[in-house]
Amino acid sequence: MGHWPRQPSQVGSILTQRRLSFGDQILDSAFGGGLLTGSINELFGPASAGKTQLALQLSLQVQMPFSMGGLDGGAMYISTDKNFPSVRLLELSSFSKAHPIVSNKGPDIALDRVFVLRVGDLETLHHLIIYQLEQHMIQNNVRLVVIDSIANSMRSDTESDPIDSCERNQCMAEALIVLKRLATQLQAVVLCINQVSWKPAIKHITSRSEVIKGREHTMTSSNDIQELLGRACDLQPTMFNVISIYMNTSFFLDRDPPAYTPLNNISALRHMFVMYSPELLSGTVCKLRIHKCGVVGEK
Repeated sequence: MGHWPRQPSQVGSILTQRRLSFGDQILDSAFGGGLLTGSINELFGPASAGKTQLALQLSLQVQMPFSMGGLDGGAMYISTDKNFPSVRLLELSSFSKAHPIVSNKGPDIALDRVFVLRVGDLETLHHLIIYQLEQHMIQNNVRLVVIDSIANSMRSDTESDPIDSCERNQCMAEALIVLKRLATQLQAVVLCINQVSWKPAIKHITSRSEVIKGREHTMTSSNDIQELLGRACDLQPTMFNVISIYMNTSFFLDRDPPAYTPLNNISALRHMFVMYSPELLSGTVCKLRIHKCGVVGEK
């Protein structure tokens, strides 16, 4: 693992919050210009919504200079899944080669600055964050930490001992506290990918995926957006009671049901919502699609 040549920000110096661009002007315009340094952000949604796609895009965008919406640093991608999408990351990086900062430094520089660590359980994740992550970040000037997905490491049998559950919750809380400290001190961004579950009060109600009516080109009225937001409000991030208190901003990402997905090789339409944020208006929404070149917003 090569070391990033630049010096990291010094703890104790005057820190200026910057924003990490999403790598797309429309998304940036909708969501305040990007993710703030010093923050922990949650991106949750159902499978195949595009959460990992956006995380990969941010892992490349963070390498760009400040003037181009990056943080002039590397990315630490902590994967709790057995299969990290390295092929997709390579595909995305190939589109980045046209960018001067990448093309002038060699064909694989973008991949060299994405440090992938695989963890299989909460204990390993906890140890990594508590004892090792800070040194990794300092040595490699890591300015983005992605955990994909944060709840996956906490999976357990439903009949597990309640004491074990309390211990898991405590481990996760300790890890998130350290992540917040590192994000603040090292002027970094933390992105936690999360899955979804039905809220307890409505978990037995028929899925509301049918509330998305009509073809996608008709889904532009305020009523349609309210229906989409209603679906988002029926769901919650996995381990919500444990994780949510530590998140600065929470985004929900969803995609159209298969019945409304076009058959002409156009990516399914997605919607990304702000669920809560200290600086963004809750309910703010942006349409997007996933193309070979990455995640692209739509007006």
